[in-house]
Amino acid sequence: MKHKIVFVTILTLALAMLISSCESAAAPSPTAPVEASPAPAGGVPEYPAPAEGIPEYPAPAQAVPEYPAPQQAMPAYNPYPGPSESASNFIDWTQADALIQSGEVAEVYQAQTLHVTLVLKDGSVALTIEPAIDEVLKSIEQCGEACKDTKVVNQ
Repeated sequence: MKHKIVFVTILTLALAMLISSCESAAAPSPTAPVEASPAPAGGVPEYPAPAEGIPEYPAPAQAVPEYPAPQQAMPAYNPYPGPSESASNFIDWTQADALIQSGEVAEVYQAQTLHVTLVLKDGSVALTIEPAIDEVLKSIEQCGEACKDTKVVNQ
């Protein structure tokens, strides 16, 4: 038991000497105190003017060129794939609504991006973009009995 107490005491003294030797290497204090200028009423201190001989930032060698305006705007980027108006089976919304009202549509696939895929009863597929979300569902409801078997899938 005495050996443990002696060992812990020696270890504690060695650690204290190590810490005190590290603290003595602190940065020297300045010889003259630095006086801050009094802060004006706004609370921002006044700083002295730059010393003589320190150059200001040089002016740019040449003026920044003005770039021409783009000739045509780029199309909006849509990260969600869907029908585009250049697809051969793309129809406008009025044509799609007429197909639904006539009862020729067997399946409707609606995406949150307003893209709608219509699968007709003859097996052909038409793509369209509805003017507002769930317009295709409203159109199916208006169709009535002719559209009662229309399968609707929402994504």
